[in-house]
Amino acid sequence: MRRRGVGLAIAVAVVMGAAAAAGTANAQPVDTSRIATGSPNDWLTYHGSYNDWHYSGLDQINTSNVKDLSVAWIHVPGKSTRGLQSMPLVADGVLYYTGSYSRVFALNGATGELIWSYFPELDEALVARQTHSPYNRGVALGRGKVFVGTVDGRLIALDMKTGKVAWDTKLQDSAKLTVGFTGAPL
Repeated sequence: MRRRGVGLAIAVAVVMGAAAAAGTANAQPVDTSRIATGSPNDWLTYHGSYNDWHYSGLDQINTSNVKDLSVAWIHVPGKSTRGLQSMPLVADGVLYYTGSYSRVFALNGATGELIWSYFPELDEALVARQTHSPYNRGVALGRGKVFVGTVDGRLIALDMKTGKVAWDTKLQDSAKLTVGFTGAPL
């Protein structure tokens, strides 16, 4: 499983790194209008757009030159269970993704340099009793925040620039239901 996670990290670095190289100097607010309009340099929502197409119109990588790609950088998220299952998002040159245990990372898309990371304090006893693994499938972006659902039933908003907690709220009684949030918020 670890090999698969590293492979995903490499794929994320190569494909998303090129699109993320736009830089943060021209940062624009991420809101519903910007997501609906889309941008070739950004991937602002889990499916790429509200249309849910998982499609990018970028054509710089194609069947004749894909063989020439090489690894630009790699980021290893540390503690991982069942590999990476997160859809990375990109806004203004910053790549955001989650690892196992609801951990969030913000990376410079061009260099792979860590900008910030957030590791929520989780109820480990509760997580161990859950009916699913502690994986996480992503974040949502909006209004200057990065939103992540946690495996112990909370929704947390982080400041996009610093990773500091803006708010943290419990949405379900995970102790009673033995489930948490593994999907990306929308």
